[in-house]
Amino acid sequence: MKEYPLVSIIVRTCGRPKVLKRALESIVNQDYKEIEIVVIEDGSNVSEEMLKQTYGDINYQYFHTESKKGRGVAGNIGLEKSKGVYLNFLDDDDRLLPNHIRTLVEAAVNENRLAAYSIAKEYQTAEDGFYQVKRKLVRYKQPFNKLLLCYMNYIPIQSILFHRTLFEQYGGFDEKLEFLEDWDLWVRYAMGCDFKFVPKITSVYYTPYKSKKKKIRDREMKKAEEVIKSKFKTYSMNFNAAQINQEMDYILNILNKKGFLFYMKKVRNFFLYHDM
Repeated sequence: MKEYPLVSIIVRTCGRPKVLKRALESIVNQDYKEIEIVVIEDGSNVSEEMLKQTYGDINYQYFHTESKKGRGVAGNIGLEKSKGVYLNFLDDDDRLLPNHIRTLVEAAVNENRLAAYSIAKEYQTAEDGFYQVKRKLVRYKQPFNKLLLCYMNYIPIQSILFHRTLFEQYGGFDEKLEFLEDWDLWVRYAMGCDFKFVPKITSVYYTPYKSKKKKIRDREMKKAEEVIKSKFKTYSMNFNAAQINQEMDYILNILNKKGFLFYMKKVRNFFLYHDM
């Protein structure tokens, strides 16, 4: 790769500097150095002093919203304030592996793609201990398929790096959404291009293990899913017959080859983890 474009990593946080610090360390440890960090704190400036004391020698911007505004607003501030050619989100409770940015920049630049994404590992943590991991799994390792993306979100928010022209053309987050706002964004961006899939694990995201918090989160996600599906009525994508044929062939044949064993595993996961 001859070019090393600036990448802005937008980090949303909310009054938990210890958690934020772990996410920032995963950025500092990237083996790609043309990085700008844009930290947006949703609420008062709880983390500002920690950033000044610990990260005064790195390229970062810090903003806070004073009062609680929501995930969408915080994300959009980060998009507006960022200076990078490519953009990547990282919420404060997730982390990037050291090769994440380089892997995706190389895929995007070398293949002239506006977006590239990789595989993320899911860590499920105990309710009483954020760092106590109860279960690890890879939930999504899905090659890009526009039809499937319209049906389900298989791209975790930190997994994807995208060119800022997608933001300029299709906008940022819907600020009314507090859940699945990233899915809505990826579908809009997919209206303008195909994403490059890189089959490597380059990031980790955290979700609650079996707990009241998980049940509440699942209910909120379900409500958000219905809102987003209603929004999809206003989105249009251009497909020719050959593209539809190819993408449906994948969905009907490749996925279907998982067959009986696949669905038995889904049933097992439901009873063991309440997870379909």
